[in-house]
Amino acid sequence: MNEQETKKCKYCQCEIDAKAKICPNCKKKQGKNGCLIAIITVVVLIILICIIATCANSGSNSDSSGSGTSSVTETDAETNETTSTAEKTSYAIGETWTVDGQWSLTITGVTATDYRNQFYDTHTPSAVYIIDYTYTNIGYEDDSGLLDGLYFNLDYETIVDSNGTLGYSYPAADVTYPDQTPVGATCNAQAAIGVDNAGSFTLTVNKYDGNGKKQKASFDITAE
Repeated sequence: MNEQETKKCKYCQCEIDAKAKICPNCKKKQGKNGCLIAIITVVVLIILICIIATCANSGSNSDSSGSGTSSVTETDAETNETTSTAEKTSYAIGETWTVDGQWSLTITGVTATDYRNQFYDTHTPSAVYIIDYTYTNIGYEDDSGLLDGLYFNLDYETIVDSNGTLGYSYPAADVTYPDQTPVGATCNAQAAIGVDNAGSFTLTVNKYDGNGKKQKASFDITAE
């Protein structure tokens, strides 16, 4: 055999026929794809390693995501609870309505009076009530400059009696009137109202705070 017709066995280095697929000496296959198979094997191993690593990271992210969801849920629950408390808008005698950084207002008592003003002929009230209340200026300042402090006059707030009829301010005697109250101070005052239907009534207070936001609270009153 000449050089073109022969080749060396890849394993035992013997001269064998160039077309031989098996070495007659060591009996091993002379395939040309040995390197290719090795490369493919390495590539497959790398792909498997990448897949395993990706699955591991996905599991870790899933745990983190679950933990994050739990945290958000707890935070939402706390936020809802805080919002629920902040949105309280109905109060009874003795309960305090507080607007953070602005004011607090408490109706401390409501008493019926037999007093009737002989000069008042607009209405003939079924009942006249004296409302005792107190308010504290926590940090309210009037941006318009019209007031020198916090001022609540409950005579002129919305009053609805037990029959759904609007109540009204009544000119009673010896009433302690409210005053403009600076930051840090408290005012004790009274209001006199008349109603056409005696018994329980609702007094709704509307006031803009120092930031221009309208604040509202209702007081459900059962008169003594």
